[in-house]
Amino acid sequence: MRVSYVRSVSGGRSSRSADRSNKEKMDLFNDVDFIPMFIDMNRELPCLWQVNHPFYSNKPNRKAALDQFLEFVKPVILTATIPYLKALIGDMRSTYNRKCKKV
Repeated sequence: MRVSYVRSVSGGRSSRSADRSNKEKMDLFNDVDFIPMFIDMNRELPCLWQVNHPFYSNKPNRKAALDQFLEFVKPVILTATIPYLKALIGDMRSTYNRKCKKV
């Protein structure tokens, strides 16, 4: 039997600079003063997290809310992008749901 292996796109090399950049972003995100403000701003934009909100499935409104959220986050995390914000919101949602299941 013949086994074939798939090579990774990076050719086996890891990008240390990308790892460092993500670590710097997370260090800024873990700032004690920033997290409560981030959560409050997220609460003010229910179309990003509340599934039964009328604008949750409306892409232009969600995009506008993400742009507004990005303007809030940009001074703290200079390299933040919309996909990065989506990941943060998703991480918060999954952590919240995980904690609710424990209780």
